[in-house]
Amino acid sequence: MIRTRVNGVIIGLAIVLVLSCAYIYASKNEKSLETSKEGDVTTEGPGLTLSNVSQLDRFIDDINANKESEVRIVSQTDEGDLLITELIYDGRKILHRYDNSRDDLAGAFRGVRDTVCTGAGKEETDTNIRYYIKGCKWKDAGSVSTGENYYLLAVPKG
Repeated sequence: MIRTRVNGVIIGLAIVLVLSCAYIYASKNEKSLETSKEGDVTTEGPGLTLSNVSQLDRFIDDINANKESEVRIVSQTDEGDLLITELIYDGRKILHRYDNSRDDLAGAFRGVRDTVCTGAGKEETDTNIRYYIKGCKWKDAGSVSTGENYYLLAVPKG
């Protein structure tokens, strides 16, 4: 009789644990999908598929034409937490805004950070097209990157 009760309690706890994990996974995916807006560049991840990469090409074309422009990139951590990168070009400089405030594992670096950059572009490798920003003044470090590209996204060719 006691053994039957113990087994029943263990089975009940296992069911609660499985349902809780399923709820957490579903709510993270739902939250990600709700935060992603139409027209956003999205990367692959739990609840997201690669889309709207042409918006990055448009953004780079606008910069080359000295036309104000902006683009938003939505990606996820391996755990499914949302990461948002916004690029806003005012005709002179690019504001790079990185938001990892929804990343449960970001630690002390969790939050929204702004950086000013001088340019953006893309480069092709044998397998990828890589989009980047450059000439960024990282406020945390207080220095300007010297010609180094900060890669935002790599898109497989083909």
